[in-house]
Amino acid sequence: TNVAVVIGIIALAVELNQNNELLRSESRQALQSNDQVSLVLAMEHIDLYEKMGQTEPLSQTDQYRLGFMFTLDLRNREFEYAQLMNGALDQATWESFQEVILINHASGRG
Repeated sequence: TNVAVVIGIIALAVELNQNNELLRSESRQALQSNDQVSLVLAMEHIDLYEKMGQTEPLSQTDQYRLGFMFTLDLRNREFEYAQLMNGALDQATWESFQEVILINHASGRG
């Protein structure tokens, strides 16, 4: 019976490891999906990014659009940070995502 217990514990350890790998994989997929959504939105609203580099005031509508886009971007970064804290994202990957923050928020309006 001791052998059966040891085999059961080994099987449980293997299953836990597989579940952890699956969770990491799903987390990476969610991160990638979030970034793709942000990129698609940026392409759909390229005029707003062009206006960010200009000096004239933004219209009220453009201010709202910009605010929503920044909020979406910051929520993505919060999700990424949570994944870093729970171990689903490694430090090097987290640091690579920081470049997106600089790109999206490097203007005087961002």
